[in-house]
Amino acid sequence: ASLIPSIASAEDTVDYAEIIFGNVPQYTNMNERYANYMVAATEQGRTGTKSVKDAGGDSMWLDINDNFMFDLPEDTPVDITVEYFDKGNGHFNIHYDSHNPDKEWSGLASNDVYKETEIVHLENTNEWKSHTFHIEDMRAANRIYGGDLRLSVWSPTLRKSKEDVLWGSIKI
Repeated sequence: ASLIPSIASAEDTVDYAEIIFGNVPQYTNMNERYANYMVAATEQGRTGTKSVKDAGGDSMWLDINDNFMFDLPEDTPVDITVEYFDKGNGHFNIHYDSHNPDKEWSGLASNDVYKETEIVHLENTNEWKSHTFHIEDMRAANRIYGGDLRLSVWSPTLRKSKEDVLWGSIKI
């Protein structure tokens, strides 16, 4: 597990945070804190990052540049768009640092950080798609392993996805 630094190219002049995954990911105001057993994979000529759940690769921890977004006030709306390749019958969602964390969280005696978004279920269309998560209670105070959110094929309610998921990008 290595920390991947963000690239500081023009980050001060853009109003978004984004990672475009691929053989050489492009980082803007966001970086990977820990990409747990993810691999580059290509579908329809586009390369992204794919989970390898059987090797333990169920989540990718992400950190938003603190100069861009840090310790948001309650009720601040945040939209996070994830591009993914819709193949198979898996699922994914986002777990994020919340002002109103889920009271119960599998594996934790008490939870004062995590909240999960709705779950995106793949429909096996074999197309690149996107889903926008609308979040009203994100805190983004570096409380998830030093980061702010994680993109995951694991959910406390559904457990691990039946299949791996290939992501093309994530943008806030």
